[in-house]
Parts: sequence; structure tokens; C-alpha cells
Amino acid sequence: MPELCRFDGITVFMHTNEHNPPHFHAEYAEYDVWVSLDPIEIVYGRFPHRKRRQLLAWAEQRAPELRQAWDRVRRGQAAGRIEP
Repeated sequence: MPELCRFDGITVFMHTNEHNPPHFHAEYAEYDVWVSLDPIEIVYGRFPHRKRRQLLAWAEQRAPELRQAWDRVRRGQAAGRIEP
């Protein structure tokens, strides 16, 4: 699973064989979530409250890059890296 970004203990990634709707995954310690890209919201899983806010704020700032990564993965290309 290609890692897109790692910051403050949070790892963000997309699987190489992703399915619709557009989304990404994130892990923090023993927590994991599935986050939709439109709208940006946690669809499945849980994170500690502070890390949840931090992840969603990051995703809002990086939304265009996340959508581009999604498009690349769907075309069978490498997702690439996104800055924290």
C-alpha cells in the first residue's frame, strides 16, 4: 500500500487496487480510518479526537493533491508523495 504522507504519527496511504468512491486510508497507533474525498469526512473507523481534527484539516488543505493521487492510482500509476 503506497504511503502518501507521514506526519505527527499519522500515516496516510492509498491501496494500489482502490475502489470507488474516491478515498484514502490513515493509521495512527492502533487506530485506522477510511476517509472519503468528496466530501472529506471519515466514513469508517475512528481516531482520537485531536488526531481526527488534524487529519481532516490536512486533507482539506491537500484535497487537490489527494484527488490527483487517486486519479493516478486508478490509472495504475504510483500515487506519489504529498507533503505534510
